Order: sequence, then structure tokens, then C-alpha cells
Amino acid sequence: MSSILKEYLNMCMITFESGPNKRVVDDTANRINILITKIENKELPANVSKSVDQLCQALSDSKYKKAIEIHTLLMRTEYNNHGYWILGLKRLIDLTESAYKHID
Repeated sequence: MSSILKEYLNMCMITFESGPNKRVVDDTANRINILITKIENKELPANVSKSVDQLCQALSDSKYKKAIEIHTLLMRTEYNNHGYWILGLKRLIDLTESAYKHID
């Protein structure tokens, strides 16, 4: 999971290294890095970890609608405990989709 998040975050940072999305990418990086630390330290509850894993798989498969559905479920059920990085996930999905459009 963390390697997928790092890969897409890095791609977004390179794609949007300047311009209007730069500030959004920087904030997203802060939020996603917190999630990555929690993943690597095994600090996420099993159900949350499973959802993040499924979201990462959807992102890897360019299934952005599916990734948003998983994100929405996380927002509904886990926002109180994990809202900071959950917002980062939504931004990462949007930025990744936009980056691929930017590349094409």
C-alpha cells in the first residue's frame, strides 16, 4: 500500500511542480505521508487498512470511480479518527486522474 501511495504522490509532485496545483500537491503530500507512516507502523485498524488497500488497488487500475466509492465509505465511517489523511486520499485520487490527463 505505502509503495503505491508513494508512487502516485511522487508522480503528482513531478507533474504539478509548479502552477495552481502545486499548493494542493504539497498539502496532499503532508496528509498522505501521515497515512504512509501509519501503514508502515501498522497503526491502522484492520478494516481501515483493508479499505485503503482496496483504494490503492483501484488507483493502480485507474478505476477512479471505484477509488472514490471506497473513499466515500471511509469518510462516512472513519472521518472522526482519520479525517486528516482521508482528505489527502481524495485529493490524491483527483490529482492522479488529472495528472494522467495532463500526460496524455
